[in-house]
Amino acid sequence: MRVERLARLWQKLNGRYCAKEPVTETAIVRWTPYPTWRRRLAMAAAGSAGLLFLSEGVLARFAVSPPAPCRWVAALQPKLPGLGTVKSVEELDGIRHRVDGEIDRCDSNLALAARIPEALSRDTLAVQQEAFVRYRQGIETRLQREAEARQHWDEALSIGVKAIELAGETKGGSPSRAAEIKNWRETQSLWQQAIDRLEEIPDDSFLTDYVIEKKKEYKNYLAVVSDRLEIAQLATGFIFSGDTDRDGTVSDRDYKGRQVWSWQSGALMLFNNDDDDGNGTPDWEDNKVNGTADEEDLAIARVRVTSGFAGSQFIVKVNDKSRPYVNLFQKTDAGWQAIDPTGTQPLADAPELILGIEAKQFAYGDWNGVATLEAIAQRNGRTITGDRIQVRVSPWIMSPNTDPVSDFFVSDVGSNREFVAQLQELIPQTGATLNVVPGGPTWMQDTMEIGYVQFPHSSALKTVSSVLKGNRGMSQDDYARSLLKSNFGWFQMGQPRGVPAGHGLPDWYGNLEVTPPLPGYPLGRFYYGRSGDVTLHPDVVSFLKAQDVQGPPVEIDTSWLLIGHVDEIISFIPTSDGQYLMTIASPEAGVQLLQELAEKGYGDSQLNRGLSTQTTVKSALGDREFIEHNLRLQREFLNPTIDKLKREFKLTDSQIIRVPSLYATNGSAWWPSMVNSVVVNGHLFVSDPKGVLLNEVDLTQEVFRNLVSTSGLKVHFMNDRYYHELKGNTHCATNSARQGISQPFWERLSDRLRKE
Repeated sequence: MRVERLARLWQKLNGRYCAKEPVTETAIVRWTPYPTWRRRLAMAAAGSAGLLFLSEGVLARFAVSPPAPCRWVAALQPKLPGLGTVKSVEELDGIRHRVDGEIDRCDSNLALAARIPEALSRDTLAVQQEAFVRYRQGIETRLQREAEARQHWDEALSIGVKAIELAGETKGGSPSRAAEIKNWRETQSLWQQAIDRLEEIPDDSFLTDYVIEKKKEYKNYLAVVSDRLEIAQLATGFIFSGDTDRDGTVSDRDYKGRQVWSWQSGALMLFNNDDDDGNGTPDWEDNKVNGTADEEDLAIARVRVTSGFAGSQFIVKVNDKSRPYVNLFQKTDAGWQAIDPTGTQPLADAPELILGIEAKQFAYGDWNGVATLEAIAQRNGRTITGDRIQVRVSPWIMSPNTDPVSDFFVSDVGSNREFVAQLQELIPQTGATLNVVPGGPTWMQDTMEIGYVQFPHSSALKTVSSVLKGNRGMSQDDYARSLLKSNFGWFQMGQPRGVPAGHGLPDWYGNLEVTPPLPGYPLGRFYYGRSGDVTLHPDVVSFLKAQDVQGPPVEIDTSWLLIGHVDEIISFIPTSDGQYLMTIASPEAGVQLLQELAEKGYGDSQLNRGLSTQTTVKSALGDREFIEHNLRLQREFLNPTIDKLKREFKLTDSQIIRVPSLYATNGSAWWPSMVNSVVVNGHLFVSDPKGVLLNEVDLTQEVFRNLVSTSGLKVHFMNDRYYHELKGNTHCATNSARQGISQPFWERLSDRLRKE
C-alpha cells in the first residue's frame, strides 16, 4: 500500500511537470553511470519536479517513477553477511558496492521525504540509512585492517630476506668472537622483528593461514640462530639467565632457550596488581618491593660473570616497546632498589648481580607481553659484551562456571531480601564463603569478572586471583577494587563508552563468559555476545585476544535479546564423570511445554505465578503473535547459534540441553530464565520458573530437573522475582571467585599454541 501511495504522489507531481506516462509499483529510476556526488547533486536540483540534470544545464530526461524504497538492513535478500564470515578482499569489495547502492536508495528517499513529508517517514528513513552507513563503516574498517595486514606481511618478508643475507655473511666469513656474537645477535633481532610483524596481523585476517605457516618457518630460523648465539656467548663468560624452565629458580638449566620466549618455555613475570603492603594501591604503581610477600611476586634473573670482568660496569636495559610496561629492581645489601630500564645508569656493585622484574599491565593492544632484557658489560665507556633474555607477563585466565567456588557474592538492596535469605541458608552447604554486600551493585555479575594468574615458584605453583573492573560508568563498579589485597589483584581495561540505542548493554560482564575445557582447548574459550556491529567493549576484546591461552574468542549473536548478554541463553554445568553439558535457551521447547500442558488438561492453570506476566496456559497459547515470535527466534537465531557452538566448541548433541524458555517480543525472558544459573561446588542455583502447580509441585521445575539429572548436581530453585522484573535472573545477580586449575597453564595449552 505504501508503494502504491508513493507512486500516486509521484504521478501527481509528474502530471504537473511532465508528459504523463504510466507508473507501476516496480518502476525504477535508471541512473546513468555518473559519480555518486553528481547523481545526488542532480537529484537535489530536480526537487519535487523529478527532473534529473546529468550535465551542465542539459535536461537529460524526466524521472517518471519514485526511487526504489529504502529498506531495513535485516530485510535485504540475500542477506548481508556478517563481516566476520567474509573470506576475501574481493568479496568485501562486492559487498561494499551493494551497500553503496542501498545508501543511494536511502539518500533518494530522504530527498523525496523532504519534498513530500506525507509520503515517507523521514525519521524512519534516517534510522534505516544510519544502519547501512554503520555497516559500510564496518566494511571500510575491515578493508583498512586488511591493508595494514598486507603491509605487515610485506615488511616481515623483507626483514626475513635481510636476516638470511646477514646469516650467510656470518657463516661464510671468519669474524672475531665479538663480531660473530654481534652478527648473530643482529640476525636474531631481525628474525624476531619479522615474527613481531607477523604477530601484528589480526587472527581474523584473510592472511591468517599464510601467517601461521610463515611464523613456524621464521621461528625455526630464530631457534637455529639463537643456538649459534648461545654457543658463541658461552665462551665469553658473561651469562644472563631467567627462569627459562619455569621451576621457580634460576640455574644453569635455564641457559638454553633463554633468549627466545615461547608458550612452552621461557621466563614469566607477574602483572603485580595485588596489594601486599595494604595501602589500597596495586603494588606495580609504586615501583617498590613491599616486603617479603611482594618479593615473591618478582621474576628473578641473574647475571653470571667470570673473573675476567673485574673492574667492569654493568647495565641492564629493556627494549623500547616494552619499557613502559615493566619495573626493574636490583637486589643489594640495602635491599631491593629500583633501576633505570633505559640502561643509562650502572648497576650497584655486588658480589652477584640479581635482578627482579614485574609487569605493569597484562599483554594488551600493541604490546604482546614479551619484554627483551639486555645485560651489558662495559669498561672505560666501551661495550665489552652483552647477553639477552626474554620474559613474558603471565596471562589472565578466566574461570568457567564449573570450577570450584571459594567466595560467593550478592548485594543486599532491600527488595531482594528473600533471595539473599535463600543464599544465606544454602551457600554454607556448598563450602563456599557467602559475601553479602549492603547496598552493593544490583547486578553483581556485570560489575566485575574474577580470574587468576599463575607464576612459577620454588615451593609450589603460585596462583593470584585478579578481578577485572566493569566498564558500565557507574560508581558501583568501584566495588571490584574493594577486593584488592595481598594475592588478590585488581585492574581495568578501557573506559565506559556510549552504545547506539537498540543494542542492549554489551559491555556489562554478563556478556563475557568462558567455557570449561574443550577438545583442543584445555583451558576453555572466551565467548561473548554481539548485536549487529556492536560487540563487547573493543578494549576488552583486544585484551582477551592478547591473553591467547583461552582464545580465540567466539562471538554469539545476541541481537534479538533486550539486554544482549550471553549468560541469558548459554551456560555450562559439570557432570559427575568430569565432563560438561551446555544448557541453552530453547523457545521451541518452551512452546512445546505449553502445548503438552494444554493436552494434559492444564489449560486454565496459572503460568508465571506472582509475576507481572501471570496468565494461563490457554491464554499464552492463544496469543499467536507471541507463539510465532518464539518459534521464529528458534529458527532464525537459536538454531544457527547451536550449529555455531557445535562447530566452535566441538560439542555433540548429547552434550546440549535445550531448556524450555519463552521470550517477550521486546527480547526479555517471559518466565525466569533457568539457563541464567550458577554452579557452586556440586549445587546448581536456578531461577524459579513459576510454572504450573500440581499438588504443590512445579511442573516446569520438574522438566528442568529431568533435563539436568545426569549432572548429579543438587538443584535449588531461587525466588529471583525482584531481579526478573528488572530483566535479569540468578546468574546476573551473583558473582563468584573460583579456584584455578592446579596444573600450570603452560602444560594445558591449546592445540594452536602447542603447534606454534
